[in-house]
Amino acid sequence: MTNITPDIVAEVPHGISFQSVIQFAPAARNEPLMGNNAIAGTGAGSFSRPGVGGSSPGSTSNGNGFGFQVAGGADSENRYLVEGQDTANVIGGYSHTDVPFEFINQVEVKSSGIEAEHGGAMGGVVNVILKRGSNSWHGSAGAQYSANALNANQNSPFLYYDPTDNGVAALGQDPRALTYQQRADRYRFVQPYFTIGGPILKDRLWIHLGVDPKFTSVGRSVNFGSANNNAGVQNFSTDQQTYFTTARVDATVTQKLRVFASWLYQLQRASGAVLPVADSTNGLFNPSSTNPLFLYQHGYGYVAPNQTINVGADFAATPKLVLTTRFGYFFENYHDFGYPTTGSLFSWLTAGVVPGNPPTALLDNHGNPLPQSLQQVSGFFSTGTDQTFTLRNANKHHQFDQDVAWFKSGLLGTHNFKFGYQLNHVFNDIFQHWNAPNVQLYVGQGNFFSQGGDTGTTNCAALQAQNGLPICAGLYGYLNVQDLGSFGTASSFNHSFYAQDAWQIGRGFTINAGLRVEKESLPSETTAGGFPSKPINFGWGDKIAPRIGAAWDVFRDGRLKVFGSYGVYNDLMKLNLAISSFGGQYWQNCFYGLDTADLASINVKFGAGQRYCPGPSTGTANFAGGVTPAGLTFLENQNFRGTEGVMPGLKPYRQHESVFGTDYAITKTLAFEARWDRRRLDRAIEDAAIFDSTGSETFLIVNPGFGPNAVNLSQTCTDPTIAPLGCPRNIKAARSYDGLEFRLTKATSKNWFGMFSYTYSKLRGNYSGLTSTDLADGGGGRNAPNNSRAFDESFFQYDANGRSSSGPLGTDRPNAFKGYTYYRIPWKGGRTSTNIGWFQTLYSGTPMSTYIDVGDSFSQPPFSGGFPVYPEDRGKWANISLVPNSAGVLVPTITSIGQRRTPWYIQSDASFKQELKVNKNNEAQVLTFEANVINLFNRQAATGFYSQLDSAFNQSFLNPGGQFSYSAFENPYDWKALLSNTTGLSGPDAGKPIIGNSQYGKPFLFQTPRSLRLAVRFTF
Repeated sequence: MTNITPDIVAEVPHGISFQSVIQFAPAARNEPLMGNNAIAGTGAGSFSRPGVGGSSPGSTSNGNGFGFQVAGGADSENRYLVEGQDTANVIGGYSHTDVPFEFINQVEVKSSGIEAEHGGAMGGVVNVILKRGSNSWHGSAGAQYSANALNANQNSPFLYYDPTDNGVAALGQDPRALTYQQRADRYRFVQPYFTIGGPILKDRLWIHLGVDPKFTSVGRSVNFGSANNNAGVQNFSTDQQTYFTTARVDATVTQKLRVFASWLYQLQRASGAVLPVADSTNGLFNPSSTNPLFLYQHGYGYVAPNQTINVGADFAATPKLVLTTRFGYFFENYHDFGYPTTGSLFSWLTAGVVPGNPPTALLDNHGNPLPQSLQQVSGFFSTGTDQTFTLRNANKHHQFDQDVAWFKSGLLGTHNFKFGYQLNHVFNDIFQHWNAPNVQLYVGQGNFFSQGGDTGTTNCAALQAQNGLPICAGLYGYLNVQDLGSFGTASSFNHSFYAQDAWQIGRGFTINAGLRVEKESLPSETTAGGFPSKPINFGWGDKIAPRIGAAWDVFRDGRLKVFGSYGVYNDLMKLNLAISSFGGQYWQNCFYGLDTADLASINVKFGAGQRYCPGPSTGTANFAGGVTPAGLTFLENQNFRGTEGVMPGLKPYRQHESVFGTDYAITKTLAFEARWDRRRLDRAIEDAAIFDSTGSETFLIVNPGFGPNAVNLSQTCTDPTIAPLGCPRNIKAARSYDGLEFRLTKATSKNWFGMFSYTYSKLRGNYSGLTSTDLADGGGGRNAPNNSRAFDESFFQYDANGRSSSGPLGTDRPNAFKGYTYYRIPWKGGRTSTNIGWFQTLYSGTPMSTYIDVGDSFSQPPFSGGFPVYPEDRGKWANISLVPNSAGVLVPTITSIGQRRTPWYIQSDASFKQELKVNKNNEAQVLTFEANVINLFNRQAATGFYSQLDSAFNQSFLNPGGQFSYSAFENPYDWKALLSNTTGLSGPDAGKPIIGNSQYGKPFLFQTPRSLRLAVRFTF
């Protein structure tokens, strides 16, 4: 365990909340691919607001630029506690409560050998211990400040397609890839605070109080030029206020009974939540400059309260028997405000015009220019938009713990028994959807609808006959009325018992043994059609987690210890499945042929339950007046989000761990520790496609590679006339972590302290965990516990050699050096001092892995795909060049394949403090001036490179064998040759070459730029 003690908190540079010091533990890291992605708006190419509480469950990140990985465990696999109460988001499992350091006494990070009293820790356990009152009054007051003048440009570059270029698909030319560097924003951050604690009644009753509001403002100027009626330069701003408050009361009721109650509260409110892209520093076209100004109204915002309450009692029944009772309550909510909620919201999924001076209108399906009303660029919205407009997203976590500690001697030594019961009740109430009915336009020549069933086939044939077109489209294309959202409540009660014993046998030998058993269920958010209320229900015999360890004090003087342990760890399931797979989410598309340019006549209205495209495949959209407008021809209603069943015999998500190590006290102030940590994933829980003997596909929640998911019964696997090679068994989820850690700790003496560590590790497999770090899954950082993209189709896990595409995972860093230290320079007899703190990281780069679409693809930048495979395994990178073939079409041609990593991740953080003791009669009264610098040398190395080889703008994918075939995809095929002929067939069946992605191999994620905070504080 790593304790970040009060002196470390005070002297070593860090951020403004406790999460910033998790990385102080040797096995823990802040990993960009655990948090930074495009879906949430924090990554490359995203022009939307950052991911916050309004983000759609299963399709977002934690909203930060990074997530917290502990010994290979994913961000959502850690436990984030405040005074023992779990404060992780109950849907996604990521840390969602901030705690200012002015409220913190210390932070504990348990990274291995975790005791049986902790459940659900596949990575680590982080516990924040708050300050409390004592028998003398103490407190502090001060403020922190930062501004753009103190910082480097906080807008990192992003990679995107040039919006003025559509490429030439017929010649294999992808649109140009551009690296866009935004201009710096105007920025101001102020955080004043005040804390005080002391006795109400000495030796009986103590109190601690704190307030710590945070005010952040971002200003941005954007030149809209002649757009928006010659709008020219316009100013925008985001204003965010976060109000932190804490209170704790401790009391000694009797000599045997102590009680406490604590309260931690944060309320965040933001206005101006949507900002346009800032102007480019090098004159590139601003992709926001063609959008209407009303998309960026300052009135668009959100409110998000968050609180944690803990009460507890410690009762010493006898000197050897202590009872501990804890009750905790965690609550968070989120809702948006200010967005328009009436009328239709029109969005252009394809361009009707190419920007320019003058702009060029694109053509309709008869070869004529599109009408003026349809001439908008791709991505244009007709009114203020929020795809996940949230009326409420309320999460609650009740936690009850009852422990009994019993010290007993005489049973072949001494025993420190601990028995406990824990209740976890998690609850979610969510309602979110498009702020107004969304009408998505696919306008222009060549855009056509692809039917999904018999209704679409029939109606497409009629439309083609009506318009005389060879494609399923109207004169101007087609449209989709997208009805997308999340609605429902979910509640589950989970129980656990544990027992553990520290048995001191004698001669310095101790055995630590424990056992944890759990009873857990996961609810559904619908019981329609007989769907079960508890689709997942683990009994007491399903989640059994033994822990065993031993430690030997070799010389029985505490100087040299040798230890080892083995443990089994089961995940505590999050509510993401209840929402996204068990009926909480809906997604239906009503498609229409478009033969009218009168958009005002297309007035979609919210209906019952604020739905506007419900029903079966023949169900139409809900229009004002109940009549389909003239010029629209109904094609099909496609349902993309039905409920998913559960595999019979489903087992818990489980991992086992072995640890061996030694501690040696070199001197009284210098200690050395070495440990080896081995972790293996036994089973995962994910959604996957299951096929019956007729080839029918359904999705189930499974243990990948086990039970019904062990084999693929699709016809393209079992029919020897189609699949003579058949299909191999489905691949199991695999993740292995091996880490050898060395740590040298210098205790505080002679005015300095230090901790230095080196970890050599390997993180390998085919599955990164409950937070996906695969760039192929939405750009990395996707927080979708138990229903990521990893196993949706069985061939996703196969390489082009017909083997498992296992290898180094996205956050594998073999070499990790880190250290922190501070040095105190006293002056004037100790009346003043200069303190210098330092935190240093040097990490190997992460592996770069080429992936390409096989079998199908989507065409929705910035991250398309959807059917990705790693043709040469994870950790293998293909260098390519574009070579014209005999027809002049550019063909991606492999020049070499090998291992490649991102640059080393190197960062130096520093703090500089000047302390002045202002009262000779009271040593506690100290005035401090401080500068805290994160990334002192402003290193902005790339942390992610775009890795999709096929175009993300045009539909382009490999199709071994010329048809969609699991057998062809899961047996060896020559993927290099298929780049020039996507089917490998000859004659009229030959496929076109792959369209190479112009973004491939270019950096798109970067290290966070330098930031500087100034602070003044007075402690007393």
